[in-house]
Amino acid sequence: MRGSHTEQVQFVESHLCVKIIDHYERWPDFVEIFERRNLVAHGNLVVNRTYVERCCKAQCKDISLGDIGSTLSLKKKYLHDSVDILSEFGILLVFVLWLKHIKGSDEAAFEEINRVCDYFTRSKRPLLASRLLDFALHKQKRSCSDLIFRRMILNLANSCK
Repeated sequence: MRGSHTEQVQFVESHLCVKIIDHYERWPDFVEIFERRNLVAHGNLVVNRTYVERCCKAQCKDISLGDIGSTLSLKKKYLHDSVDILSEFGILLVFVLWLKHIKGSDEAAFEEINRVCDYFTRSKRPLLASRLLDFALHKQKRSCSDLIFRRMILNLANSCK
């Protein structure tokens, strides 16, 4: 697979029968991270037309043709936020595929995402935990026991606190 990251995700969508791009709220951020990575690897962080066009197509905010030629940065906060977005994307992808393609294991999928979120909250990454739990609790069909559901609600409250 040599295409853009968007083309790679479209490939996954078509071959595994899932919708990702239309349902992942931080899709523009996801695209921007990989386009910025390309600028780091191939262009000394200098904004080029490809970066702007791909980011605009993904509906990234605050990016325009006027940015071409400017130099981006890689500040600590940007890098930490990027790691959380990429982690969130990967975990949610695995979670959705697990629910869709491993029949009869929904309980285990919900239990595992809850365990991972508890770990993130304890590791001082509560925003990541709350985003994952919000998705599992509110954007998926509830297919777990009441006990796991209640534990997830408690973990969500802890991550928001």
